[in-house]
Amino acid sequence: MSDALTDIARDEQRGALFEKFLITVKNYIESVSQDTFTAAIKAAEAVDEVRGGYWGGKTNLKKSAENYLTKLTAKDETIRKSEWAKFLFEIRDSYYFRALKKISPFADCLLINIDYGYGFVTIRGLGGFFDKLIREAGMQTYDCDKYLIVMPEIKVNTSEVYWVDCGVSGVNGPRKPS
Repeated sequence: MSDALTDIARDEQRGALFEKFLITVKNYIESVSQDTFTAAIKAAEAVDEVRGGYWGGKTNLKKSAENYLTKLTAKDETIRKSEWAKFLFEIRDSYYFRALKKISPFADCLLINIDYGYGFVTIRGLGGFFDKLIREAGMQTYDCDKYLIVMPEIKVNTSEVYWVDCGVSGVNGPRKPS
């Protein structure tokens, strides 16, 4: 067991190492090679090596990093865009979000993060619009689902919807309307 200040320092260290990891991801995307891939994996391991924390805890970033680094650069556009949607949703509060968005398939698009949490969405005035957009994409809004709305222009018929995640155990994809 450790004191709160030590745990908070570990959280800060983990956060700083995660930001460095994002730099290596950017370097890999800009110049795909075994060297940049290895650097990103080593940066993920550095994040995982930080133990404990006050708000956070041990991570397992390396385990998934190889898979999503490959998908972020996949030739298949559907796989690549879906992975970028998940990645950008997760790093939306990062300092490097804008730099990574610029090299993503969504560089010139408006991105709207939607998180239904425990059944409540916090978008005022536009919630009905986004509910309709998600339904028209053949998906349904349920508790804990997360979506990234990609709008190349402010036109509903040109928007793309990507299911990102769900906080409900065992839900591994978007749920269809009943």
